[in-house]
Amino acid sequence: MSRNPVPAYVRWYYSYSYLLPLARTRESVQQCVRGLQDDPLNFMGGFHYAGALLAGGDANAGEAHLCQLSEVHSSLYQPHYLLALSQTVRAFRKEALAAAERAYCLAPWSTTTRGLFAGLLRYSSNSTRADELYQELLPRDQYGTPMGLSLFHVGSSEVEQAADWAVKAIEQRDTGMILLIALVRALRPSLVRGDTRWLSIFRSLGIPPVLDRD
Repeated sequence: MSRNPVPAYVRWYYSYSYLLPLARTRESVQQCVRGLQDDPLNFMGGFHYAGALLAGGDANAGEAHLCQLSEVHSSLYQPHYLLALSQTVRAFRKEALAAAERAYCLAPWSTTTRGLFAGLLRYSSNSTRADELYQELLPRDQYGTPMGLSLFHVGSSEVEQAADWAVKAIEQRDTGMILLIALVRALRPSLVRGDTRWLSIFRSLGIPPVLDRD
C-alpha cells in the first residue's frame, strides 16, 4: 500500500511559514516545486515558489517568475507587490515604482501596497501624492498600518524608520513581515550587518540573520 502524498497546499504553507524564516530556502524551493508538480496552475503555489527563490537570493529567477504570474493572473495584485518589494530591497526603486503602482491600483485597500507605493513616490520626489497616501495609512495603531509604514520607509530609503515600524508590525503578529525579513536577509545582507535595529529584529525572532547559501 502506497502512503498518502502530502497535499500541495501543505507543502506551500510549510515552505512559507516555517522554512523561509529559518533560512532553509533550498528546502523551501524544493517543497514548492513538489507542490507545483501536483497543482501546476495554482496561484499561491507559484507565488510561494517565487518568494522562496527570492528568499534564497535568486532575484533574477524569482522576479522572472513573478512577471509570468502577473501575466497569467492579471487581476491579482500580489505578484506586482512582491516584484516591487524585491526591486526596492535591491535598491532598484525606479523599476519598482511601476510594479508598485500596478499593485496599488489592483488593491488600494491594502496597507502594504499603499505604503510601498507611497514610499517609492516620495523617493522619486512626487511628495504631494506620497503625502496623500501616507495620510491614508493613519491611524497608526490599526492592524496592518505598522507594516504599511515600514514599507513606506523601505521605499523612501529610510532604513532606521523602516526598522522601527517593523518592530511594531511584529508586535501585531503581521505575517507580511515574513517575506520582508526574508528578502532583506537574502537581497540586502549589508543592511542586516550594518544596522543594529535590523539585526536586533532577527535576534528577537530567533531567525538567523545570515543566509546559508551552501
